[in-house]
Amino acid sequence: MQTIDLLDDGLDGGRVMAWMLFPDDAVMRQAHLAREVVEQMLSSGEVEGSLVTVPVWMLRALADGEGKRTAKAAAGEATKQGTVAGDLLALVYEMHVKGLPEPSFGKAIEQYKKFAVGKKYGNGDALKYSEQTLRTYFDAFEPVSHLWAAFRLNMGPYAYTADPRDVFHKPESLFQFLGVARDVGEFATTFVPKRTKPPRPVLDVANMVSVPTNIPALRVIPE
Repeated sequence: MQTIDLLDDGLDGGRVMAWMLFPDDAVMRQAHLAREVVEQMLSSGEVEGSLVTVPVWMLRALADGEGKRTAKAAAGEATKQGTVAGDLLALVYEMHVKGLPEPSFGKAIEQYKKFAVGKKYGNGDALKYSEQTLRTYFDAFEPVSHLWAAFRLNMGPYAYTADPRDVFHKPESLFQFLGVARDVGEFATTFVPKRTKPPRPVLDVANMVSVPTNIPALRVIPE
């Protein structure tokens, strides 16, 4: 089990986002974070025509990482798949907190399929809703699905920040976000749905990317 390192250096929001996009690729995580930081510096206009000091890790990450277009495309696809993983886990979590009978991943898939028909992503692509595709997406982002679930819960009736993007840009919002992710993760690694054969929890704790232990769990769904 890996743990997200929060360094309180102003980059923690981007660091968490990088984990969500590339849970299995440390090189891509570093490259994504470095590119985001550099692009923000350039877009601010404050460094145009100036000499700037850049950390060695950032230069190395940019040199070792994929090209900008390839990385952007990879991040876009990761966002689509991570969103699916988060929605599915959030549905199981919601069923459990609300005390609905026999919460399960299968029920979450059926709910998602009904929701997804006719819906589109921001770029115009239709949402995928075949069961095999949904399961494939979930498996790919299982280690960070609790993070995606916390992000998606912030977009509906359980929203806990003024703007969902605040979780990556404001320290207090990031703290809340990680608290929700912790609560979802603790549920998912201990809850065993009925009729699951062989019996196993929704998430394997050994594979889950862990939230730092100093962040307390936060529940945002009323019981």
